[in-house]
Amino acid sequence: IPHVIAVTLVAAIMEELLFRGIFFNYFFNKNDTKSTVLVLLASSLLFGFAHGRNEIIFSFIGFLYGITYLYTKDIRYPMFLHFMSHFLDSVVFNIMYYFF
Repeated sequence: IPHVIAVTLVAAIMEELLFRGIFFNYFFNKNDTKSTVLVLLASSLLFGFAHGRNEIIFSFIGFLYGITYLYTKDIRYPMFLHFMSHFLDSVVFNIMYYFF
């Protein structure tokens, strides 16, 4: 479990810093709703396609992380959500692999 936590935590932090911390903030203009929507959609699509599979699902998840970031104005919240999704996915996958 410690290894799973370390790997999922690092992945979540790095991905959120890249997609929300750098890309989103570089293009984000808080005074323009249209650009906010475009940046949210673009960062979500990039997030989805960067995962290389299930692009639509991952784009939607990226959209949720982006909305969380916009709403809270704190990157730690999408990082935590991202970590939890990776962690739960890893735990569930390992349990299924072990029992089935």
